[in-house]
Amino acid sequence: MSRVLLWLASRLVPADRRREWLEQWRAEVWALEHPGTPTAPRRATLRFVAGAVPDALVEAVHGWREGWSFAGLAADVRDTWRAARRTPATTLLSVGIMAVGAAATATIFSLADAVLFRPPPGLEDPARLVQIGRKDAASFDNFSYPNYQDLRDGLADVLDLAGWANTRVVAGDGLDAEELPAQAVTAGFFRVTGVALTGGPGLVGADELAFDGRAEAVVSAAFWRAHDAEIVANGGHVRLNGRSFRVVGVTPDGFIGVDAGIPAPAVWLPLLAVGAGDARERLTERGWSWLQIVGRVRPDVSMSAARDATLAVHARLAERFAPTIGDTVTFVEGVGLAPPDRALADRLLGVFMAVALLVLVVAAANVTGLQFSRHVARRHELAVRRALGASRRRVLRALFVEQALLAAAGGSLAFLVTYWTTGWLRLALPYEVAIAFGPTARLLAFAVGASVSASTAVGLWPLLRVIGQGGHEALRARRPASGRLRVGRVLVGLELAIAALVLTLAGLLVRSALQATRVAPGFDVSHTLVVSLRRQPNRTTPSSVVMEAAERRLRGVPGVTAVGVATSVPVADPQSSRVLLPPGAEYDPNARRMPVIAAGADPGFFEVLGLDAIEGRVLDAGDRIGVEVPAVVNEAFARRMFPGARAAGQVLSSGPATYRIVGVVTQTALRSLRDRELPAMWTPLDDRGEFPSRLLVRTTAPPAASTAAVRAALAPLADDILVRRIEPLAPLVTASVGDTLLAARLTMVFGLGTLMMAVVGLYGLSSAQVSARRYEIGVRLALGAAPNAVTRGVMAAAARTALVGSGAGVAAGCLAGPPLQALLFDTDPVDPLVMAATTLLLSLAAIIAAAGPARRAGRTDPLVVMRTD
Repeated sequence: MSRVLLWLASRLVPADRRREWLEQWRAEVWALEHPGTPTAPRRATLRFVAGAVPDALVEAVHGWREGWSFAGLAADVRDTWRAARRTPATTLLSVGIMAVGAAATATIFSLADAVLFRPPPGLEDPARLVQIGRKDAASFDNFSYPNYQDLRDGLADVLDLAGWANTRVVAGDGLDAEELPAQAVTAGFFRVTGVALTGGPGLVGADELAFDGRAEAVVSAAFWRAHDAEIVANGGHVRLNGRSFRVVGVTPDGFIGVDAGIPAPAVWLPLLAVGAGDARERLTERGWSWLQIVGRVRPDVSMSAARDATLAVHARLAERFAPTIGDTVTFVEGVGLAPPDRALADRLLGVFMAVALLVLVVAAANVTGLQFSRHVARRHELAVRRALGASRRRVLRALFVEQALLAAAGGSLAFLVTYWTTGWLRLALPYEVAIAFGPTARLLAFAVGASVSASTAVGLWPLLRVIGQGGHEALRARRPASGRLRVGRVLVGLELAIAALVLTLAGLLVRSALQATRVAPGFDVSHTLVVSLRRQPNRTTPSSVVMEAAERRLRGVPGVTAVGVATSVPVADPQSSRVLLPPGAEYDPNARRMPVIAAGADPGFFEVLGLDAIEGRVLDAGDRIGVEVPAVVNEAFARRMFPGARAAGQVLSSGPATYRIVGVVTQTALRSLRDRELPAMWTPLDDRGEFPSRLLVRTTAPPAASTAAVRAALAPLADDILVRRIEPLAPLVTASVGDTLLAARLTMVFGLGTLMMAVVGLYGLSSAQVSARRYEIGVRLALGAAPNAVTRGVMAAAARTALVGSGAGVAAGCLAGPPLQALLFDTDPVDPLVMAATTLLLSLAAIIAAAGPARRAGRTDPLVVMRTD
């Protein structure tokens, strides 16, 4: 029993001291139990042996401290440097490959860190900030100003609330005017967010209605730098929307408000200072919901108490104002993204990070394979170290330090690469993101940590295989054992499997992106330009007169075949909705209501988009807004509102307005290419309504070629209208599935990266196999084997490895496809064409990778091999 306990305790002692330690303890036990001395009781012997356990622990700690001392690590670093100098090509290739994998992961992490893990910059104590929205988290909606006031007053003891809304303003006048993103805010906005303004006291006042006639503005630091001389020259005023605003504050650098998913605002204005004649109605009508709410929990109130108070106050208000304030409310801790936007960002960035981590694993496997080949070549050196007394643990530590240093170098290089990749990613995003993301100290730590972790996780088993053979066995061996090559095959198989998985996902997303460019949204998008307009401030010319002049000038442009006017374009623009009821019907908040997409249009709108009436007619030049408003609806509207009946001639109402349906057009996509069953209605344009800010121009020439001519035709109208953008319609429609397009771009880049690394790994494996079998190949050729047969054998071995790896990866892709369904568009998650294309691509890559080593094997000279090997 005592011998067994000693043997177990000896397992704790470092290998280089274990034998001496065990002999010493056995000798002392023998002295206790030797017949020539008084025999110790068995219990006393066991008590004595039990003392070996703490002694073994002391030896283990001492050995660990000695082994991982600064001097020992310095020696390992010197050995790594010598090895790198002996094989510079392998070292540089290893660092470069690791940098590619780490850069992919670090780039995605930089975006996720900025958008998901950090609050927008410039906020004081952001952990105390909350968002409040109508309805649930999936449909997080805004509030009307009166409802906001009721919430603010009811929650004054626990929350300090403020409201804000996105808008755009025109800075300057005439040809020098430019449109800028802005926000309309309540008086408490900067107090709630805790922003330290400079250059003025900020927006002050207890009630925004008091701002009537008080034109004050807060500008961003970037806007101030661009216009400071002009503002100072004008006595601290800036011209916005045709009015002179006194600048009362400048936000700190980087401040973007509380929403990271929008363009960075340049100006903040009081609510009543934004807009035209409808501004006061927006502040008094409960049915006009447009304000986002941000709040700061008071220091003496917990988050749970603030949440409970919000739910209670909303419940009381819902008893009186349920149709406008909603039946439910959502209380969200933190700011940066609204819940629906955060859910979308979580899904996208989750996919991107998973794929990027796969790229990192492929890079780590590739580097491990290169290092493994170098370690196998150094097997004689490692065997000599073992024979001279170095423990297995000591050799393993040296190899581990070498692997970790190369990975850390790759991670550091990746940090430099992210200066370029993060800029490319910002350009590739389908949406403008206000928050800055890029290389930071946090990103450097992540890149190095991810590289070392992945390299250690993937490379631990191969390192153990390198030192698995005893020193005397390694000294006798003339060639690498076949087991060593099996390690390489496993690593390359892993690379190929991951490459096949990433390429399969990329193929599904690319196929979805191609489908999005080919799908018919229900209207003609070819050869069509969308001209986005804005009314110049303080112009009194009726909208109809301005738009008629614009249409007349555009029809004179060579190649223009049709011109239309609308307040919004399907799919390309955000779509507003309203609720319609039969005439005389009582509004029932508990009844199921049908929101309808509503827009204004002229007859040219239907001509440009090729929308034909399948019942009745489309709008014509004689349609005017009077007692009854003529309206054209789509098929979804007709089916839902009048199932089984004719829609043309029916009458509906919305508040004081009455609508008579004059025709039904074919079904179209409206908010996105994915939304094909939404009901919609178009009515004639009216000078009293929304300014028709979209011109649609159909040309015989490609849209890009007509842009300059269209802009020149509208230039004489610069005093009345500001031309914001001129864009082809087709890309705007395709951008409605921007999440799929972005995912397709990134996964394709990652897929091609993994494929290249897998090709490098397969080439290295084929070369190692040819070198290991050099003597065998020479003998076969000497015995009459045809060189072509030897070449085919090497190619066949590479093909088998590729088929096994690609098969495993494609199978994993079949399992990973269904979770991607939300990002796919008209594509089967298990698409046979994508699977077949992935397998074919990897097979071709395997042939290319193995071609060089196979050709070299077929040209082996038997005489040279048998004489030197």
